[in-house]
Amino acid sequence: MAEIEKIPELPAPAKPVTAKPLRTKPVRVKPVKQKKKENMTDTFFLPVLVEFTYTFSVIILILLFLTVVSVSVFTGTKLIDIFFRTTVSMLVVGGLLLMISRQVSMDVLSANITEKEEKEKKEKERLEQEKLEQEKLEQEKLEQAAGSEMAEEKYEGRQSQEQFEHIEGFETNEEVEDPSLAEVQ
Repeated sequence: MAEIEKIPELPAPAKPVTAKPLRTKPVRVKPVKQKKKENMTDTFFLPVLVEFTYTFSVIILILLFLTVVSVSVFTGTKLIDIFFRTTVSMLVVGGLLLMISRQVSMDVLSANITEKEEKEKKEKERLEQEKLEQEKLEQEKLEQAAGSEMAEEKYEGRQSQEQFEHIEGFETNEEVEDPSLAEVQ
């Protein structure tokens, strides 16, 4: 048989525990707001402009077709004449609208390329600026470190010079009467 683990008994609470009723109202969770980028309006606007010109061109062509056909039918022209009128008018106006839409698309593309180049240039300048600032900080740290090292060296140099002068003074001052030295002389 499997052994049952004994659960240690907890001391009795000071106050009696009462069960709280469950919530019946649903809890509303606030959606997390995402930060909008400043460039989002620019990138959103340009494709909408292209789509608008395309949609506008299609609507104009449909209205042109309906107008030419209805006017030709009311005037009592033959079916072949209606076909030629509609075809020629659709080709001429469609060609003009196609050129206008193409020009708008090319301008939008050119604007996007220019904008990307400007962003890359600004980013490059920003990175160069950060690099220069970082190099400047490193240079200042090195100068501070070198300054403190020089101060330490000067302090140590002064001490060693004082010791050296003391030693020189010892050698150049009056002769010291040391009995061991007297025997050697």
